[in-house]
Amino acid sequence: MAVVAFTVLAVVSSVGLTLSASNTPYAAELPAAPGPVAPAEPSSAAPVTVTPSSASPRSAQPRRTPSATPSTSAVTTPTSTGPIPPEAMLSASDLGAGVTGNEERVDDRGSLATMLSYCGRSPAAWGKRVDHLGFRQRWLRYPNEMYAVQELSRQPAQVAPKLISEARAMFGKGGPCATVPIGGNAENVGTFMIVDSAWGDESLLMRETRTVGGPPAWRILIRQGDLITEIRIAVDGFTSEQAVDLGRRAAQRMCAATPTC
Repeated sequence: MAVVAFTVLAVVSSVGLTLSASNTPYAAELPAAPGPVAPAEPSSAAPVTVTPSSASPRSAQPRRTPSATPSTSAVTTPTSTGPIPPEAMLSASDLGAGVTGNEERVDDRGSLATMLSYCGRSPAAWGKRVDHLGFRQRWLRYPNEMYAVQELSRQPAQVAPKLISEARAMFGKGGPCATVPIGGNAENVGTFMIVDSAWGDESLLMRETRTVGGPPAWRILIRQGDLITEIRIAVDGFTSEQAVDLGRRAAQRMCAATPTC
């Protein structure tokens, strides 16, 4: 499909998540269930604890200091080639004990692209996204059936930087999609707030709250070179510190698929 639905939700078993099927966050947006879940990257190493730490899957890089919205007209992004390797994605070990992964591609109905459609907006770059240059999707499930999802794609050089700036303009404070009626339902409104953006070449961390059901969701959007990833996390008790740590890990892992890091 021509659209790269980025979303990723990350959930950690140590945050005391105990939800029944009736109050699973954003249940209406759950995609068709992937096939049997298998560990994403089996390893004999002990699973990572869910407490955010300075450890990273690659050599640590200093976090970039958030800056004003970059001028996309001045950005030149070389396009790399070749498939996206699995090590460019978050692994189950990045998220905590008991997490399993699955890479069967499914339609995620809670992506930022879907939020834009609910908002009635179609920014130019978002309409030009492609997935034939490279695409991976990974679902990460926790023992309590809560889940996270990541999509990673390689975009044309002229498209990748604009995806970040357009998302910032749409979902940022005062933007036309800062509040979105979910599924056109005026009684269930999603409110977005940009709270951090300090990984990769460009990035956004957004917190979403809704008037009906579910804990706050964290949405992470990162560009490394011509790569774009979206991570969607809707987990009861998932903290901003955990979201920041996850964004840093994701940006570092993306370096496995681009020479621009």
